[in-house]
Amino acid sequence: MLPGVFIGNVTQKVDGKKRVSVPAAFREALGGPNAVFYASPSLPRARVVECRPESEFLALKDKIGQLPSLSPARFHLASYVLGEAHELKPDGNGRVVLPDPIHDHMGIDRKGGQCVFEGVGNAFNLYSLERYRLYREEARSEALKALEKLENGGDAATDPPEGAAVGA
Repeated sequence: MLPGVFIGNVTQKVDGKKRVSVPAAFREALGGPNAVFYASPSLPRARVVECRPESEFLALKDKIGQLPSLSPARFHLASYVLGEAHELKPDGNGRVVLPDPIHDHMGIDRKGGQCVFEGVGNAFNLYSLERYRLYREEARSEALKALEKLENGGDAATDPPEGAAVGA
């Protein structure tokens, strides 16, 4: 396992007390069994929770802090990304309790359900199992489009999607 790198996906049970076991490989990537991480609702994707180790969360906080102090962008990003974040620390059994806003955002049933941990390099995402299955179909389609752009010499990260208005 690469230190500090989150890869793969693992499905875990969420119990009626909103507890879920953080996969051992993810705890290791966080820096050990007692390392905290920060969870917040995703901006670009509904019903997804983005989780960052402390170093990544602080880097994001610093990027937001570089915006002009009175700018609406800074206010809104700080309010949503930082204001909606929750610090989570695994207990001795590797479990965390999902705070109500995070649990509800994912759409997991209050009586329990399943949660998918998806590694995305320097962070990881949480989904309900149902939402993850839907997202995988979308992600595959978008990944194929991005691959095609790369193979044709384009920039998959900055080229507008097909049919998007340019300069509008």
